[in-house]
Amino acid sequence: MNTVKSPKKPLIFYYFIFMLALFRINVLLMPSVSEMKIEEVDYGTFITMTEGKQIDQVEIQANRILFTDKEGKVYKTGLMDDPNRTERLYASGAQFSSEIIEETSPLLSFFLSWVAPMLIIILLGQLLTRKLMKSSGGANSMMFNSWSALPAPARRCLQRPWLARPTCPSSPCPAPNSSRCS
Repeated sequence: MNTVKSPKKPLIFYYFIFMLALFRINVLLMPSVSEMKIEEVDYGTFITMTEGKQIDQVEIQANRILFTDKEGKVYKTGLMDDPNRTERLYASGAQFSSEIIEETSPLLSFFLSWVAPMLIIILLGQLLTRKLMKSSGGANSMMFNSWSALPAPARRCLQRPWLARPTCPSSPCPAPNSSRCS
């Protein structure tokens, strides 16, 4: 007795599961792991540690200040409007820097967010369609009314209808008006 085997799952199925797992790790797990190493303090603690020369490196970002102490522990605090911050950091001997904010071109942003994903989707669709057509027998495998399905005399009549003369219905090219047959 023949047993029916279940079809193997395609490679794209496993790729999709891998991408979903990677997405979940990046969205759920990684931010919590990276935030566990950073201790949040108030701005007053930052000033106290700066004046006590306990700070090694400082990075001033758009909305927060990240800094490390001499032991290597990382802290973060909110960004305050402090006109003496630079002089205080310079006096403490800390290495400090700020991030450089560069705006992207609107045209480049549009291309990367709209055009490039659409091109990728279209190219993948074309590749999958070609692969499917190749595995199913070619591009003309589902054409039932093709020329090769018609007998040769009928093909001649369809290619050159002016050659079709009124003849008997039993002829290879019967005419619509076959009143001359006797």
